[in-house]
Amino acid sequence: MLDITHGCVCLIVGYGISGQATERYLVERGCSVIVYDDQVSQCKIDWEKIDVVIKSPGIKYMTCNAHFIIQEARLHNIPILSHYDVWAKFHPNAYVIAVTGSNGKSTTTTLIHHIIAESGIKCSMGGNIGIPFCAVQDADIYVFEMSSYELACSQFLNFEICCLTNIVQNHLDWHGSFENYIAAKHKALSSAKNKIILQEDAYTFNKYRNEAVVVSNTGDNNADVATYGTVITAHDDVIFDSSLTKLVGRHNCTDAAFAYAACKIIGLSDKEITNAIYTYKPLHHRMEHVRSIRHIEFIDDSKATNPGAAAFALETFYGCKIYWLVGGRSKKLPVKEVVGKYLSSVEKIYLFGESRLEFEAIFKDSGKSVVCDGMRDAINTAYNDAKHSCEKTVILLSPMCASFDEFRDFEERGNVFCRIVNNLDEA
Repeated sequence: MLDITHGCVCLIVGYGISGQATERYLVERGCSVIVYDDQVSQCKIDWEKIDVVIKSPGIKYMTCNAHFIIQEARLHNIPILSHYDVWAKFHPNAYVIAVTGSNGKSTTTTLIHHIIAESGIKCSMGGNIGIPFCAVQDADIYVFEMSSYELACSQFLNFEICCLTNIVQNHLDWHGSFENYIAAKHKALSSAKNKIILQEDAYTFNKYRNEAVVVSNTGDNNADVATYGTVITAHDDVIFDSSLTKLVGRHNCTDAAFAYAACKIIGLSDKEITNAIYTYKPLHHRMEHVRSIRHIEFIDDSKATNPGAAAFALETFYGCKIYWLVGGRSKKLPVKEVVGKYLSSVEKIYLFGESRLEFEAIFKDSGKSVVCDGMRDAINTAYNDAKHSCEKTVILLSPMCASFDEFRDFEERGNVFCRIVNNLDEA
C-alpha cells in the first residue's frame, strides 16, 4: 500500500488554494514537493524521481479527457491521489462525515457542522466548502463537503457517515458521462459505514435502499425522515418546523432533514439538534434576501449553478411574479425538462453572459426571454419592468450556470449582484 512518508517525492498538479495548502502540509511532514500548474509555472518533470502525483480537483482525470500530466503519470505507473487522500493518509482513524450531491451539499455540510459545534463537540469543516482538507484544524469530528471531482480520483475514502443529497445531471464535461458522475457520487456511499440517501433520487435509492437511512422530500411516511412542506418528521413524530428558522424553501428543509439524520447517528438528542438549527445562519449567495424596494424583493441565489438548483429557487417563489436572471458559462445540461413546470410564475427571463444566445434559443417558445448586455443591464432592465407590477414580485438571480465567463467564482458574482442592487434608486 502506498505510504506518504518522510522523503517521499510528491508532484502537485494545480497550485490553487488547495494545492498550496497541500504543499505546506507535505513539506511540514518531510516530503519533497514539485509543483506543476498550467497558469502559474511549468517545470520539466523527471518521472523517475516522482513517487506520487497529487492533483487538484479541477484537473481532469477521466480516461477520456485526462490532463496530459495525468496521462503521463499513468504511463509511468505512478499513483494519482486527491488532496483528501493526503489528509486521510495522516488521519486513518478520523471520524469523518462526508456530504456530497448535485445540490444542497454546502447547506447540509455547514448545518451539520453548526449543530455538532453547538453541542460542544470539537468539530472542523472543510473540503469543497472552501477550506482545504490539509488546512483544517484537528478535531474529534470532521465534516467534509466532497465534490465529484475529488471523489473520482480518491483512493483512501473511509467515512463514518455519508450524506448523498441527490443526483441530477451535472459536470458531464469533466466526467465524460452521466454514468461516471453517478459512479463518483456512489463511491462516497460505498466507503461509508452509515449511509443517508434521498428516496426521490432513483439513481441512489434503488441501489442503497436496504442499507441506508432514507430521507423523503415528498412526505412519504415509509422513510426514516420525511419532510411535509416545512415540517420534518421521523417515523411520524414531528421534529420541528423549518418555517420557524431562517431556512427558506423546500430544498433547505430537505437539507435540514439530512443534517438531522446525520446528527442522530452521532448520538445527539432531538433537542440539541433542533435548538442548533434555529440559530443557523444560511450561506451567502444561497437564496439570500438582499433588499426590498416596495413590493419588489431581490434574491441572490448565485450559488445555483445548474438547472436543478435554479428549479428549487423557482419552486420557492412559485405564485409570485418572478423576474429571473439567468446566465454565465453553460454546463450544457437539460433545462426546460427541469425548470419548465415553474415557468408559469416567471414573468420574464433576463439572459446575460456567455450563454445568453444559447438560452435565448431554449426559451424562445416561452416569449419571455430578454437578451441583456451583462448582469448589470439584466438587473436594471428587470427592475424597470418590475416597477409596473403591483403584486408581490421577486427579482431572482438564480443563474443556472457557472460564473467563469465573467467572474472568479459564484461568490464574486453574488457580491457584484448585491452591490448593484444596493445602489439602485428607489424612485
